[in-house]
Formats: sequence, C-alpha cells, structure tokens
Amino acid sequence: MYLNLHNIFISQNNGHSSTFAGFGDLFPGASVGGGAEAQEKLIITSVYLLLGMALIAMCFNLAQEEVVNKVQWLTQKFSMRKKQQEETTSVQPVE
Repeated sequence: MYLNLHNIFISQNNGHSSTFAGFGDLFPGASVGGGAEAQEKLIITSVYLLLGMALIAMCFNLAQEEVVNKVQWLTQKFSMRKKQQEETTSVQPVE
C-alpha cells in the first residue's frame, strides 16, 4: 500500500503521469544489439509503424477529398441559385 502511494505522489511530483509509471524504459530499439531476434523485432516494429502512418495518411486524404467534393457541390448549388435569381429579376412583364 505504501509503495503504491509513494509511486503515485513521486511520479506526480517529477512531472510524469502516474498512469505511465514504469513504461519509460520500454521502446522499440531498446534491445537492439547483435542478436537476430532483436533485429527482427526492430524490423517488425518499423514495418508496423510505417503501415500505421500510411493508414492515417489515407484517412486524411479521404477526408480532404470529401471536403473538396462538398465545397464544389455547394458552389454549384449557389451558382445555380444565383443564375435563377438573375433570370427571374431580368424578366420584364409583357405590356
């Protein structure tokens, strides 16, 4: 019990979040040395990160295309409405 309270308050005072206490010494390249297993981990982690970044980039691209299509649709609608208003105001009654 004392150790848990100690970790929470010491971590808070050091500027670290208490939810991530102890995870600072785990990162993808930590075990890279000369072993084949370490190199394999590094390659797998790198490929995983690249695939994740590609997926995020595709999501941003799709969102951008949707915004562009919506803006084009809105400009077409407003230009059609403007033309209709110009046509109705330019028509003069027949005497």
